[in-house]
Amino acid sequence: MIPPRGYGTDGYKWYVIGDIVVTRQMPGYSIADSLWDDFLSTLKNNELRHCFSLTIGSAPVKPTQRKSAAEVLSENDIPATVLTDNRLTRGILTAVSWLGANVRSFSWDELDTAMEVADVPTQYREDVRKIAAEYRFDCERQASRSK
Repeated sequence: MIPPRGYGTDGYKWYVIGDIVVTRQMPGYSIADSLWDDFLSTLKNNELRHCFSLTIGSAPVKPTQRKSAAEVLSENDIPATVLTDNRLTRGILTAVSWLGANVRSFSWDELDTAMEVADVPTQYREDVRKIAAEYRFDCERQASRSK
């Protein structure tokens, strides 16, 4: 199988794997509006059926970016799953889901459960695991450099 191609930058990257998109945002990285627009274009212009986002630590997204992503996900009927180590983020996402947003959150130790609940096709799960492992490695390397 050909590895999925990553789009974006080292700070914010996304991968289209079949009919899902996997995003990863480095801790503390602020996403430029032009990069965000490119990501939204990916969501609009592909036949995607799920958005799977990976975060560790702080993942700042501007309110306008959150709003535009929510609109595009809703308009294109793309549910979202967020894997995060941040309990507050998981709590906020749970509350948002109670308000009708099609989003679920999981802790990192629930990666396989999250893929099952998100109905990630079996043939793409190893790619998601590899992206997640690479992302965690990159975050650990960034944290060790900043010490």
